[in-house]
Amino acid sequence: MPLRYKKFILIFTLAVMFIGMGTFSLLAPELNFSLPTSQENLGKKDVLQGMSSKDIKQEITDLVQIYFDAKLKVDMTILADCVTDIENVDERKLVAEAEYIEKYQNISCTIKDGTEKGSYRVYVYHEDKYYDIDKAIPSLTALYVKVQDDGKFMLHYGTLTGKEQKKIAELDDSTEVKKLKDSVNKKLEELKSTDEQVREFCEMLDNSSQDETENTENIQNEAGSANGEIQAPQAGAATQAPAGQTATQAPAGQAATQAPPAGEATQAPAAAPAQ
Repeated sequence: MPLRYKKFILIFTLAVMFIGMGTFSLLAPELNFSLPTSQENLGKKDVLQGMSSKDIKQEITDLVQIYFDAKLKVDMTILADCVTDIENVDERKLVAEAEYIEKYQNISCTIKDGTEKGSYRVYVYHEDKYYDIDKAIPSLTALYVKVQDDGKFMLHYGTLTGKEQKKIAELDDSTEVKKLKDSVNKKLEELKSTDEQVREFCEMLDNSSQDETENTENIQNEAGSANGEIQAPQAGAATQAPAGQTATQAPAGQAATQAPPAGEATQAPAAAPAQ
């Protein structure tokens, strides 16, 4: 396994959580509590009127695709158009990730309604192709999407109410999401059993991360408390919705309790910002 990845491991060790052998990282926004006004709620309802479930899923899927593309290119201008607070995006981490991740592929979204109309917990399955590793590594990232007053869908990188945090935790711990995480972990385990490059990479990440993540939770949060990535390569996982984005997996690095922010979490095999 190329020594270049040792540097990568050091960069993401503190931000990676594992789930079995897959990482599930979530973005977590700041834990400040703020309640939306009735006027804001009315605006969101007006925006969503006439949109079918299919339309909403397409809006969110397009947003997630643009977000991952911008992360890979470290395009802060486009990212600023995807997240509610670009200040919560760590550009240095994205630059570091871009040195090792060649591309994100086979992206698909599982979407669950949040506490209020226009809010959604999004579980993003993706396969991360790393330089010098032939096979792409399966990952899972958790994000939190909210419709803004102007009707725009954006990854929430900011504060979450207590009710939102509770709902996100319930969704992350639901039977359906657990099955989703198990499915990603199974794919990773099967890949590790047949591919020496992937196996060595995951073992290296696992061994390097264990010393500093002994007390990690199931799902890591990337942006504050809502966004994060759930990443595949597993390792631990933290709970929270990114609020934008939140974990897996491949190094991903994302998710901490805060607003990411809340967006997503980055992963890396075996373990997984978001951002």
